[in-house]
Amino acid sequence: MSHVNSVKFSPDGLWIASAGLEGSILIWDIRKSKQIMEFIADPPVTAITCVQFHPFEFLLAAGRVDGTVSIYDLEHQQLVSQTTHFYGQAIRCITFSDNGECLFVGSSSGISVIGWEPDRELDHIKSTWSSLADMKVVNNKLVS
Repeated sequence: MSHVNSVKFSPDGLWIASAGLEGSILIWDIRKSKQIMEFIADPPVTAITCVQFHPFEFLLAAGRVDGTVSIYDLEHQQLVSQTTHFYGQAIRCITFSDNGECLFVGSSSGISVIGWEPDRELDHIKSTWSSLADMKVVNNKLVS
């Protein structure tokens, strides 16, 4: 990976996910000090801007510069859901709700709340924020 855009620890602190400019996500096992998984965006030249582990399940969300949000199943090492609600708007940051039932997605148009089973947009907060870099849900409140 030539350029890393995002790094996140798994909730149990045993894995690290890194997202790269060239469109790959690498999962590392800290105990073994080695890479254990790799996911490549399709098309592979699409930069992945952010990643986030699900708080309870073996899922990983990834946002891309082309506006795609992908959900990967880490147990079966496969893509399970993908949304293009944000096509043309770079995804800047993503985070799961405390209970893991929805995903907050930060883009140039604001923050959207999406569900992935089935794929749908639940809510959208319009904004002209040009530099939203990260956000987190704490005690059911969104902090950005």
